[in-house]
Amino acid sequence: MKVENGVLIKVTKKDLKILAERPNEFWLGVEQIGDFAFDNCDDLTNIRIPDSITKIGDFAFQWCSSLTNITIPASVTQIGNYAFYNCFSLTNITIPNGVTKIKDFAFWRCSSLTSITMPDSITQIGKGAFSDCSSLTNITIPDSVTQIGNWAFSLVKNVKYKNFNISGDLLTPEVFKYIKNNPNADFKQMNRIYQLAKSKGLSEDNLQEFINLCVNIGMIEDKTKQVEIGKLKNGQPNLVPVSTMAHTFMQGILNHDDLNLSWLHMNLQALKMDGYNQEFAKFVMNKTNWSDIKENLELLPRIYDWFKFRTELDLQQSNNSLLPTMEENRFKVLVYETSENGVDRMHWRVPTVEYLKKEFAQTRFSGIVTQRDKELAESISKYNIYEQKHFDKAKEIDREREESGVKDILSKPIKQDRIKSLDEYRERTRLLKEQILKDGSEILYDQIEDTSSVFTYEVLSKSDPANFSMGCMTSCCATLYGAGAGAMRAMIIHPDIQPLVIRDFDNNIISFGIIYVNRKEGYAVVNDFEVNKKYIGEDDKRKAIYDKAMEGVRAFVEEYNKENSQKPIKVVTCGISPNWTAINDFIQKNPKSEILKAPNFNDFKYAGSGSWPGDWHRNQYVIWQMEEMENER
Repeated sequence: MKVENGVLIKVTKKDLKILAERPNEFWLGVEQIGDFAFDNCDDLTNIRIPDSITKIGDFAFQWCSSLTNITIPASVTQIGNYAFYNCFSLTNITIPNGVTKIKDFAFWRCSSLTSITMPDSITQIGKGAFSDCSSLTNITIPDSVTQIGNWAFSLVKNVKYKNFNISGDLLTPEVFKYIKNNPNADFKQMNRIYQLAKSKGLSEDNLQEFINLCVNIGMIEDKTKQVEIGKLKNGQPNLVPVSTMAHTFMQGILNHDDLNLSWLHMNLQALKMDGYNQEFAKFVMNKTNWSDIKENLELLPRIYDWFKFRTELDLQQSNNSLLPTMEENRFKVLVYETSENGVDRMHWRVPTVEYLKKEFAQTRFSGIVTQRDKELAESISKYNIYEQKHFDKAKEIDREREESGVKDILSKPIKQDRIKSLDEYRERTRLLKEQILKDGSEILYDQIEDTSSVFTYEVLSKSDPANFSMGCMTSCCATLYGAGAGAMRAMIIHPDIQPLVIRDFDNNIISFGIIYVNRKEGYAVVNDFEVNKKYIGEDDKRKAIYDKAMEGVRAFVEEYNKENSQKPIKVVTCGISPNWTAINDFIQKNPKSEILKAPNFNDFKYAGSGSWPGDWHRNQYVIWQMEEMENER
């Protein structure tokens, strides 16, 4: 027997004889049972662990195939992974009150285990903890448990948690999470469907996916939650519990000749389900919708993601024209309808499969004749707010730009070099560090591998199709029919206006500012800098975006002044926006400026678009100025 620093390292057959005859001698100086300590001790039949032991290590008793009884004292607070794996003869066990977590596969394949007692101290049960304990007919999980791993009770016939009794095969993390949040849930129908699926030859490999599907469409829904399916004869709505509809739906899938389960799974491979979504369930189980979905099964993953996004949307922070701001509109879509006076108005409508099909399509417009038409269509079709009339307006504005002959302010494109891969990013960082060290500089530098904070700037050409969707990318109103439609059109046709955009590591535009240059008086004004709403609350990243925007402004001014040395830009100011997406908190740290004159965007709006003069008319702050001007101060 080997003991090091109070840890029992390894036990031999000779040691087992000492354990049986002189246990006090065996346990002398032992405080922990180490990893693999009793591994493959197939002569061990029973064991009483003394109060001096505090820990049972990983694989400690694995393959002790003759072990029938074990007494674990209250002093033990930790039982390791696979601790009793393949202890085929173990019949019962009591876990002491000091243990808080039953680790992964701790009792896997203890096929003779008929009872187990878990204390209220348990908060987590690891994956596969009691998997294949086929003789364990009943098990009660303490209310204290807050987390459970995948297939923790596979093949256990009956698992009780709070007031629920359910097949252990069904008690996955998704279902467990649902139980905690839905005390009135009903599992009976889900159990029946699960058994039917197994009788239909459902592959073990698909069980997890199948159960996730059941959870997401409402197989364990509270019966008090109902969905309207048509009308009764008296004209009243026909309200059916979601769980009843889900049961019928799943049974139909299993029994339908041309919609067998394997085919359904094949079409749902991309669907990353992670919990029940009531609105998704209602949408899918609507008879009309499901009829359309059957013809477009490839859309189902996208539809699920769409409802999941809406479920998680923070409506209190969503005050732009592209997303709902009221709870009643959370699961509706924004559509434009033309009034009698010819002005487009926004309305919220319940989506259909056909609508979502258009939303997810790359290109959904008619009248695509030229290569330029195709570029415009592919750019704006990514966003569900645009319809055919919007595409037609984009083509009209694009023709206006071409026919007017308006040019970009700079003759030379300004675009920061893209880092095309994480490897290149790391290599540049390495070379930079080597150069600094070579110059004898002293640095303390941690290489940052989080590419979510890597941004680049670009002065976007007026001809870039992205100009028509700038608001969609940066969570603001600069869209074809938003309040900022005039600003969008001005970026494209005004000879003294140019957009400056910030891109993320994946080359997506996530922020932009509209630069106006007064060539005669030698100044420039940036309307403001809008940032995609996903960066709200990400102060470090917003600061990085601000720094990159200022870097882009300097690059623009430097190039402009090279090309216009006789009439250079001497100062640049920036407006601040009332929008929640703007980076005002950083802009306002600069000195406040007098209001320098800039265009009114309402001069560029058109019939059906909203009204907005521009933020540079409110307040302005100095974000760049010539050094000699600074010295004069």
